[in-house]
Amino acid sequence: MKSGKSLIFCAALAIGSMSSDAVCQCAETKDNAIRAVCFIPFRDSDIGDQLVAGMSEAEAEAENLTLSVYYYSDFPEMDFAVYTDMALAMNADYLISFGGPAKDEYSGAMEKLRNAHTKLVVLDHDTEYPKDRAVFVGSDNGAAGRELMEYVEKAIENPRIAIFYTYYHGGMAQRLEEIKRVTEDKPGMELRSTNQLSGNAFTAQKEIADVLNAQPEINAVICIDADASDNAARVLADRFDAPGLFCFDCSSEVEKALKTGVVDVTMVQDYTEMGRACIRAILEYDCNEKPLEVYTECLAVEGTKKDE
Repeated sequence: MKSGKSLIFCAALAIGSMSSDAVCQCAETKDNAIRAVCFIPFRDSDIGDQLVAGMSEAEAEAENLTLSVYYYSDFPEMDFAVYTDMALAMNADYLISFGGPAKDEYSGAMEKLRNAHTKLVVLDHDTEYPKDRAVFVGSDNGAAGRELMEYVEKAIENPRIAIFYTYYHGGMAQRLEEIKRVTEDKPGMELRSTNQLSGNAFTAQKEIADVLNAQPEINAVICIDADASDNAARVLADRFDAPGLFCFDCSSEVEKALKTGVVDVTMVQDYTEMGRACIRAILEYDCNEKPLEVYTECLAVEGTKKDE
């Protein structure tokens, strides 16, 4: 039974390397409608829920667009080429990807998209070559990195900095480049350590603790992705005389750490607006076929002062 514009269902997918617990939320296809297919590595998460809520809201306002959303849980292993093939098999006009593809899975998939005249829309983290996508929607990651460093400079005297990240691509690279640039330009700042963490939470937390134990002079920790932020918040929660912690995104663990003063500041993206802007940008692009870059807000949220 179908009710209204959209039919929502769950199904296991077994295409290529897609994990067995991937599920999809599909819109009922309408004749002559723009067909958009989206792949998101989050289900039942703050980020995934907000993105889908925004896209669904904008889809409901559109008269000539249908949207299918696919979730997958194996983010580190998921291959862009797999969901490119899936989108093409579904005759998608637009493929919406959460983040730009990795270099080793990029060129072949992009060639397939071009040959099929399927347009690439990228959310949150850009592609290696921006000319290859029709639309980018996300925060200005360079500006967000610079803003975060203003809080570091204000909160920590003579910052001795350790940077942690889990994934290195797109927006992560932009954040890291700007943070390093600010550190180099500020005489009172010193970057002591830059570390890529394991994707396993337990191992990542040990890696963070090992760096801090080996370099007790570190008084500022900067985490440039959600996973690193979550793991650092857990490590520093029980640490005596913990360094200042400056993050991106706001998991439940980071939210708790803001309230207890473990996290000084986190940069929070508006994923609901990102979702809305994505669908609206597709409609605009479909009218004039001019590449679009849409930047959504990234807000600094300060934690409770430790001496309060």
